[in-house]
Amino acid sequence: MLGQLPPWKSRLVEILREVALDYDFVMIDCPRGLGKATRIALVASHYVVSPIECQELSVKDSQDTLTYVEKVRNRVNARLTFLGFIIT
Repeated sequence: MLGQLPPWKSRLVEILREVALDYDFVMIDCPRGLGKATRIALVASHYVVSPIECQELSVKDSQDTLTYVEKVRNRVNARLTFLGFIIT
């Protein structure tokens, strides 16, 4: 599914390309979870930093985030790099 993005899903990539030289960093704040908005943002991003709560369940769920970032990197966005978690 990730490898077959419809044209409207690549719009964020196009917008970021247009403004890339104007900014040192662009942060994309996504909703919690791995929904459509997060998928689109990962396809358009170079780096990922993910917030995580200091709770056992959150730590266990963090593996889902890492797995998903790896899938996006392998299928669509080879430049995507996971930088780490920010504890909230």
